[in-house]
Amino acid sequence: MVDLGFVGPSRPANDHEFVKVVDGDTPRVTMDIRAFDLNVLLTEADKAWTDKLGAWHEFGEDLLLACEYRACIKLGVKNLQDPAKAIAEAYQRVCVDLRTMTEVGLYGYHLVPPQHRLWIWASDLEQSRKDLPLVR
Repeated sequence: MVDLGFVGPSRPANDHEFVKVVDGDTPRVTMDIRAFDLNVLLTEADKAWTDKLGAWHEFGEDLLLACEYRACIKLGVKNLQDPAKAIAEAYQRVCVDLRTMTEVGLYGYHLVPPQHRLWIWASDLEQSRKDLPLVR
């Protein structure tokens, strides 16, 4: 349901509050993601962006992340027959700003720095709102 990409190391179970997340690749499997782990993720993602590490080092700020890349492929078809349908198929995930847990919607991802984007399938958004402290 929620694609966190990477979850960092955890502290002992009762040190931090849990956020319950269902893994979309393995239906009905539940992971407990601690607020601490999310903060580690945010810190490391910010460091990778700022210090130009990993993919940011190799490709720079022009790097398209998976969701953006797939959207470009779907919309870049020569002689697009049905633009409305292509847009609907290209934008199926809602972006959340991990710094504030604020939903920016299907098309507002460009307002969020790449290292702070969390992608949630639009079809899973209702459940995600129950499982995560999302702000609309």
